[in-house]
Amino acid sequence: MRLRGKREAAATALNKQPAVHPVFILIAIIAVTVILLGLVNHFTAARIEGIREERAYRSMLAVLPAADIFTPVPYTGNKVEALYGAYSGTELLGHVAAVTAQGFGGEISMTVGVDLDGKVTGVDIVSHSETPGVGSAVTEQDFLSRFVGKSGTVTVNAGGNRIDAVTGATLSSKAVAAGVNAALSAVASLG
Repeated sequence: MRLRGKREAAATALNKQPAVHPVFILIAIIAVTVILLGLVNHFTAARIEGIREERAYRSMLAVLPAADIFTPVPYTGNKVEALYGAYSGTELLGHVAAVTAQGFGGEISMTVGVDLDGKVTGVDIVSHSETPGVGSAVTEQDFLSRFVGKSGTVTVNAGGNRIDAVTGATLSSKAVAAGVNAALSAVASLG
C-alpha cells in the first residue's frame, strides 16, 4: 500500500508540472525565424526588384527593338497592367503594353509592342502555366510571329483578321489573341 501511494504521488507531481518551458522555447524559435526572414527580405528586396525591372526591359526590347527608352503612360483598362511609350531618343516609335490574359492552365503574362500605325511589332510571353508540350507551344516564335503586322481585332481560326491557333491549344491561342487585342485597344484609345 505504501509503494502504491508513492507511485501515485510521483505521477501526480509529474502531471502538475507546468508545460510553460516548451512554450517559451517555441515562441523564441518562432521569433528568431520571423526576424531572420524579415532580414533576408530586407536585404534581397532591392535586388529582386532590379531583376524584375531588367526582365521587363528586355521583354520590351524584344517587342520593339528599335526603342531604347520606355516611359510609363497613364492607363487603366481591362487586362493591361502597364502601358509605356517607346522612344528612340526623343522620337516616339510606338507603345508597349504589359498584358495578362486567362489561358487554359492559368494566367499568361505577355508584352505586346504596337507601332504608330497601330500594328503589332512583336509579342513576348513573360510567364505562363500552360500544359508543357501543348499549350506551352503558344510561347514559341512560330506562333507569336503570326501576330506581327496585325491591327484592329485579331481572331483565332475565324474572321477576316485571323491567325491560326496552335493545334491542340485553342484556348491558349485565344488567350494570347485576347492579350494582343487588349494591347491594341489600349494603344488605340490613346488617340
